Amino acid sequence: MSYPKIRIVAPTEVRQALSDQGDIRGDIAFQNDINRLLAWFEEFPLPLAALAELES
Repeated sequence: MSYPKIRIVAPTEVRQALSDQGDIRGDIAFQNDINRLLAWFEEFPLPLAALAELES
C-alpha cells in the first residue's frame, strides 16, 4: 500500500509550496483562488452558532 506524500508548511510558505519558483502565472492563479475563497466566505458565512452547539 502506498501512502500519499504530505508536506506540512507554515502559512507563509503555502504559495511557494504550491507553485514553482518564478512561476508568475501560478502565483496569480493561487491569489485568485484565495480571493474567490474569501469572497465565498463573505457571501455565505458559516453557521457558527450551529458549530458552537456541536462543541458543547
